[in-house]
Amino acid sequence: SEGTPPNWWRKGSACMGGSNKSVVAVFLDYKGVFTFASRGDPGQYWARWTVPHVFFAPVSWSIGPPRGWEARSLVLSHDELGGSTTASWSLVAWYPPGHDSPPPVQCPPQPHAPLSTRLGDGEWAAPCPPPLPPASYPRSVVHSEDGGAVLGCGLFPHDRLDQPVECACRFSPTGFGRRAVTPLEMAALWDVSILVTDRISAMTTFRGLIRALGATPPAKFLQFGADRLITGGFRGGSSEGLVVDRPSIAVDSEECVRGQGERG
Repeated sequence: SEGTPPNWWRKGSACMGGSNKSVVAVFLDYKGVFTFASRGDPGQYWARWTVPHVFFAPVSWSIGPPRGWEARSLVLSHDELGGSTTASWSLVAWYPPGHDSPPPVQCPPQPHAPLSTRLGDGEWAAPCPPPLPPASYPRSVVHSEDGGAVLGCGLFPHDRLDQPVECACRFSPTGFGRRAVTPLEMAALWDVSILVTDRISAMTTFRGLIRALGATPPAKFLQFGADRLITGGFRGGSSEGLVVDRPSIAVDSEECVRGQGERG
């Protein structure tokens, strides 16, 4: 019914005692937010769930929060989180009326991983001349001389999943070849763990699942943590249910740098 949370929400609330007061924040995707925001009378939902709502959205996201709510956002780039693609997403938080909305903390860029680190040399590829040794490893897409492929010294274009790449190939007489990225390599580009790919790679739907990742934030975005946007009280959670009850305290820059080092 209108204003009623979906089944997963009701189950989550029951696990936390069945009270809305036990819910600290709602984490969902922007499509879910759009569903709630586009309902004929969404006010009942927002009046009931007056806790911060956190989600990743396209950088072009323009939908504002409910009336009286405060919005904060932080644009993140995959390469600045240590990734290998050109993906950028906006981490958004909507705060209910009366809730502190601290400014987001922007962490310094982390060393990125060039595309070549995600590509193997054991796939057949159409032979091509070896590229010149890279003078640098830019945080951008680097095209081949004819523009038909991208080179491993740069980043992979997140919005062109079929883009051919030039990479090392043990079957090529030149040692290099031009080919498409494999589903397993695509999974690595989107930071999917080896344990997950080992479990799902034999599924008939594996290729489709991996391609669908192209419309979602790579895992490094999720690992970054919404605590950087909200407050120190959301970091990691606790099996004992401990929550810092001081939402006005934001994570300072020193902790930000230290936290990034721990994840590296």
